Amino acid sequence: MPDSFQFPDNDIRTQLLTGAILPACRDLNIPLALMIGVRRQVNPELCLAGDALGKADLRALETMCREFPENRFLVSVLSRENQHELCVYARKFSNLMPFGCWWFLNNPSIVEEITRERLEMLGTSFIPQHSDARILDV
Repeated sequence: MPDSFQFPDNDIRTQLLTGAILPACRDLNIPLALMIGVRRQVNPELCLAGDALGKADLRALETMCREFPENRFLVSVLSRENQHELCVYARKFSNLMPFGCWWFLNNPSIVEEITRERLEMLGTSFIPQHSDARILDV
């Protein structure tokens, strides 16, 4: 999701989430994984490497967790500035699970900081890291 993600909003994304994706996830008992804070193609000359990140308004996530308590959400936020707020929401909503350190947060010093913050605030109720494997070399 982009850093400008709003929920609910008067757009096709909200219609898809509320009309199809969230009900399907609930019925199939699978979590919805969200990566919030993407800013696509800030430098188009870099092609796929031209994406960046932005600080998101996590009130959209708050609304989703509150309005869809039977759904589970796996959430990674891309901005370092959003990490504490994500932990606070995870303490408030049992259906929210923070996971991973994506993109520019995936530096050893920042991973250590975020993991320590999550341990202090959430105990072991988070997923510290994820696989970012997308390409297999032959």
